[in-house]
Amino acid sequence: MDPNIIGRWRISGVEEPESPRINRIVVLDLAEKSFGNAQGIGLADFTTDRLFNKIDRKSTYTNALTSTYLQRAMLPLIYQSEKDAIETALQSLGPGIEKSALKIIQIPNTLHLGKVLVSNPVINELEQSGNVCEKGIISALEFNENGDLIRKITE
Repeated sequence: MDPNIIGRWRISGVEEPESPRINRIVVLDLAEKSFGNAQGIGLADFTTDRLFNKIDRKSTYTNALTSTYLQRAMLPLIYQSEKDAIETALQSLGPGIEKSALKIIQIPNTLHLGKVLVSNPVINELEQSGNVCEKGIISALEFNENGDLIRKITE
């Protein structure tokens, strides 16, 4: 996870950047190319059992100790399914949050931002700022019987 993209440093003694201001980050899986190195997982707020079970603690801890950025290897809240993690993240925003007003962005990872899935409020903001986006219609996040997202954005 690139701190410049998500707006989180989580470095002891260093102030967080002013933007982007992202309230919650849910990380659903760990790429095979990471070989289990989950350095950066501490930048997320919520994750899944699937990701947790792929973590190679030795390589993650070695990377964290070498970089001296220990917070970036600390674990977020872990949930059984993608649905549980996402729904809990949304609930954690507090009462009175209108779901139709939420700005939700799904990316494959911070290295591949060419294709993203976004909620209607994000589309509206992009259009108002003069940015062009190709629209597909998604009425809601949909999950299969295992609680995994049915539609995921990939590289």
